[in-house]
Amino acid sequence: MPKPSTQRFVVWAGLVSLGWLSLLWIDRFGLLFFFAAWFVEMPRERLHRVVPRRELLWIACILIAFVVVVVASKILTPASGDGAPERLFRHPTVIIILWLLCLGLGFRGWRRRIHNAA
Repeated sequence: MPKPSTQRFVVWAGLVSLGWLSLLWIDRFGLLFFFAAWFVEMPRERLHRVVPRRELLWIACILIAFVVVVVASKILTPASGDGAPERLFRHPTVIIILWLLCLGLGFRGWRRRIHNAA
């Protein structure tokens, strides 16, 4: 496995930062930046491998559970509290904490990959 490059980490950190900032100021562009950051972070070998059937089953189960939770929250949340989760996750303090946590965990994983490649 090749040693991870600093340039890829810097691009990943920039895309993740743009993703969190877009959640704060721009509607619905955050997922685009996070998806691009995921592709930058992923090693080329993992992008080209065949996905096992068991992994696909897990992905499908998690996606179905996510859809069920979103639909249930829309049905069970009273009209007066509809905007509460959005207000919570768009609060600058929450965004900054999640951004720093994401960058810290990403840096830790990048350093671990460098250590394992050496």
